[in-house]
Amino acid sequence: MSKRHWLQLICLAAIWGSSFIFMRVLAPVLGPALTSSARARSRVNAISMVDIKAC
Repeated sequence: MSKRHWLQLICLAAIWGSSFIFMRVLAPVLGPALTSSARARSRVNAISMVDIKAC
């Protein structure tokens, strides 16, 4: 694997893992509905930044 692929894999792991941390911290504060909508919006933002042609 190239360095670029390793970097993409590390970024994906960070995005994936951070969602569990945010759920544990935000759910008691904001409630489940607002937490889930915030997670969905953050995923849409992350996906929209990915250049499909680069893959």
